[in-house]
Amino acid sequence: MVGMTRKSAVAVALNLALIFIIAWIFSGYLRYALTSPPSFDGAVNLETALSFMKGQGYGIFYDIFYPFPAQTDGPLILPASILMRLGGVNPLTAQGVNLAYLFGTALAAFLLFRSLTGSTTVALAGAVVLLRTPGLFPYSMGGYGEIPTLFWMLCSLNILAPTLDAGPPSGARLALGGGALALCYLTKTVGVMLVVPTLIVFASAFFLRHGRKSERITWLFIGLALPVLSWEAFRLIEIGSWRGYRDWWRLQFGQTLLQSGTTETLYGHRGLIAKGIEHLNMLGRQVGTPPILATGRPENRARTGAFHHPKPKSVAPAGSSRMVFASGI
Repeated sequence: MVGMTRKSAVAVALNLALIFIIAWIFSGYLRYALTSPPSFDGAVNLETALSFMKGQGYGIFYDIFYPFPAQTDGPLILPASILMRLGGVNPLTAQGVNLAYLFGTALAAFLLFRSLTGSTTVALAGAVVLLRTPGLFPYSMGGYGEIPTLFWMLCSLNILAPTLDAGPPSGARLALGGGALALCYLTKTVGVMLVVPTLIVFASAFFLRHGRKSERITWLFIGLALPVLSWEAFRLIEIGSWRGYRDWWRLQFGQTLLQSGTTETLYGHRGLIAKGIEHLNMLGRQVGTPPILATGRPENRARTGAFHHPKPKSVAPAGSSRMVFASGI
């Protein structure tokens, strides 16, 4: 009995220490949010939020009005717009939504770790590891959409995981999980790279688990479709015409093909295989996998510039508006 009490005391002390570390980390983020303007790249997102807040439309001005100028979208932009309307334009309102999403991501990760391990201590330690991930800081603040995208993905996993239990799956939970996946994609277009594999793996596990009851997965796709269709209806209304809506999507597809490389020289005339090799080499450098395992031959790496550091791209209208927003606060 004494041994159990001692173990419990140690666990409580360890949990309190981990909670203190998490609070200390967030205090640093809060101090940053109180004094620092958004990043150069993130300011175009907040410029859109500011324009929408002022009733000028969902977009940015640069000689003419550019609707829906960035691939970071509603789940970040609309809360930022509300926050700036309530508190004015200042560093805290510009960074506040990112700060809230970062806290939500840590909480969602904690809940997921605890459901997987059954241990509060392990879950708290997992949240600490997440918050101390190298490179997290520059992408979690400053108007970026990466962490909000991760937040919605973790939410979907927390919501959908219980539907794989032996009992009858809840249609409401499936729809809610599908909605979270939709918001993952709507937050940042690249989120589709998380959503599609998750759908494939989850649907496969769901069919294996529930057999004849698998038709309830329809609720997942209903929950996924409704937010996406609602956002497209909003986009159509904002743009104002079917022709403009069609032209907007045509431009997006063209720009995606043109700028889907990772270096200034990797433009649209490069083939998909060359681009794929370049992206695999980047992934190899980031996770420590030898690039030769991904590309097969060293000359492929040299030909695609795998040993050169990628340079950031910028688009003149977006860049100018970012400078305007950053200087305004």
